[in-house]
Amino acid sequence: MRFKNLATWAVLPVIACLWATSAWGHDPEGMHTDWMAQQRNMRGWACCDGSDAVLLSEWEWGVAKKYRATHGGQVFDIEDWQLVDSEWGGPNPTKKGVLWLSQGSVRCFTPGTLM
Repeated sequence: MRFKNLATWAVLPVIACLWATSAWGHDPEGMHTDWMAQQRNMRGWACCDGSDAVLLSEWEWGVAKKYRATHGGQVFDIEDWQLVDSEWGGPNPTKKGVLWLSQGSVRCFTPGTLM
């Protein structure tokens, strides 16, 4: 009986981490989930199809000739087709850069508001 309780307590933190990670993957604050779900890139591909959406601080993205984003130690040069088509869901309400990743590559990106 004691082993059964120990196993239960060992599994609970794993389940909590998985639940928290899946919530963070799309909208960590839970305030913009509907907006994120409507987004499409310039090729018409859905941005939020199970891939990770990451809210970027203002020093994690920028623009010179093209947009560039940094996440997890990787630098991503954003191609024009990867930009979000604002006709699908309107302007970015998060005020942060949003980067959607799928299998380690950029699916979509929308800039935030630079302060």
